[in-house]
Amino acid sequence: MMKLTVYKAKETLERIESVFEDNNYKKKGQEKYWKEQGVRMTLYMDIHEKNAPGWVKEVLDFFDTEELEDYTIPDQYNAIIVVQTMKNIYLLPQGRAYWTVEKLADMNFGLNFAEKTILDKDISLKGVSYIQRNKMKGVTNYKQNQTEFPQASESYFSVSGKPRSESIFGSNLTCGTGITFAREYSLNKGDEQEDEFIDLFGQIDIALSLKGNISSIPRLIKINKKDPLNTTLDTQLLGMIKKIDDNISISFSISKIQLLGNRIIMLESDKKLTAYVTGSKKETEEEISIDGDQLKEYIIKYSDLINDISKLKFSVFDEEDCITKDVPFKKIVFCELQMGDKVYLLDNGMWGHFNNRFYSLVEEKMKEINDIIDYNDEYSCQYESDESGEYAGEGGYIEALAGISHMVKLHKRNINTHGTYIEVADIFNRNSKELLAIKRGTGTSMALYSFEQSLLSMQVLSNSNEFKVRDELLKYNDRKKYDDVKKYPNLTKKQLGEIMECKTSCVLWLIDQKVTYVYEGVRNKNLDLLKFNSILLKLKIIDWYSFTKDNGYTPKIYFALDLPLPMDVID
Repeated sequence: MMKLTVYKAKETLERIESVFEDNNYKKKGQEKYWKEQGVRMTLYMDIHEKNAPGWVKEVLDFFDTEELEDYTIPDQYNAIIVVQTMKNIYLLPQGRAYWTVEKLADMNFGLNFAEKTILDKDISLKGVSYIQRNKMKGVTNYKQNQTEFPQASESYFSVSGKPRSESIFGSNLTCGTGITFAREYSLNKGDEQEDEFIDLFGQIDIALSLKGNISSIPRLIKINKKDPLNTTLDTQLLGMIKKIDDNISISFSISKIQLLGNRIIMLESDKKLTAYVTGSKKETEEEISIDGDQLKEYIIKYSDLINDISKLKFSVFDEEDCITKDVPFKKIVFCELQMGDKVYLLDNGMWGHFNNRFYSLVEEKMKEINDIIDYNDEYSCQYESDESGEYAGEGGYIEALAGISHMVKLHKRNINTHGTYIEVADIFNRNSKELLAIKRGTGTSMALYSFEQSLLSMQVLSNSNEFKVRDELLKYNDRKKYDDVKKYPNLTKKQLGEIMECKTSCVLWLIDQKVTYVYEGVRNKNLDLLKFNSILLKLKIIDWYSFTKDNGYTPKIYFALDLPLPMDVID
């Protein structure tokens, strides 16, 4: 009896045989052909000496023991059955052959098959990647008949459940990149299950060719790195940045919270980011600010040297020490690229596109979030802004709000959490008992950061004892160390108590006239978040909204007009 995992090949038979040869798989036995079913099968095997587990030598050495007497090095048996039907090629790995098979597999096959064969109500387990969430991955096992509906920003990578055609496919299927069948199959000649095994692949062909789906799974359809589309997207991305093709719409930004070298790096003002072109590092390495505009200028400047986006690399520095280097452009940048009517997302080095179910869930959630938008005229105030420095732009606006008696300035009052500095908020409104994270403009990078900042602040306040929040906020009252009273005004213990008890987390968004439809929506107090073009920004808003509610906070988004006074008026 044999348990099956079936992959669908994306390559030609010639290419498959070439990869097998490169990985030491040899054809074994005779090819089998069943004319009536139109099925052809071939066996390939790799047999090699199996290395003894590392613990064997360690234990023997510890007890001063020689090699075991009569010890025979075992063989590792890996096998791949290649099944050809009239429509597809399937690969069935045994042993450790899946390492080779997955190089040749259609990575979307398993979930495509699930949508054809498993009803939503019969999904018993799901594996989920969370897009733009504080959570990365999760696996949920449901009680019988208690399936939960998928949530916005969830992208499934695996499901298990009962297939509708249980008599053909068995009682349970696990579908990810391939299909694993719960039932076992016999290959013994003359056995009834031998016929079922041969017939199985024709049934898979039939299921894949069915019109329409019986379930709808939200997911990111990943594009294999060897797929020509991956190269096309890289080329279009580079061309659009260089303004070669005006028919392609692009939005890209550098995420200000990065996981590099297994360390969380905050790309804030105390960090330095340099870009360089491989092969010409000495001549091209330059410090750039953490925004898409300057990166774009850099790429245009060295466009003659950058004929492939993979040639562009980054280094991240903390003061004078290099934190990490040789970071690929595609690793550190979040990017949306629209070609025709489809949006492609570059996330953590891989291109992909979302299916319709994913977008419909996002739309439903954004309609819900529209209900927490508020417009407080008090926040649409004029303010003085220096040309540069502490009180330029956002700093000038925060200073204007801080001049109102019931507003408490928390901007730059950073809390040290194991070397990472986090702001609780920019302003605390004592009248409404609300913490405000303030950001200007509709640029994706800065907008993403404002919500990330709010998320971090809630996590810190929820664990105030662990992070010593009271002591960290009060330390700025020490005038021997922090003598700038304007920058760090005194915080009373009563104010601190109100801040610690606050359960309303807000993002206050200042909007200028650069993006007309957003400005008009704020001015008329009827902005619809669904009109935002950036799917990346929508997902981050959903993440912030869901996290806020899940952790006992009340979320709110304020929009206000950005009204800096002209410099001649200030003078």
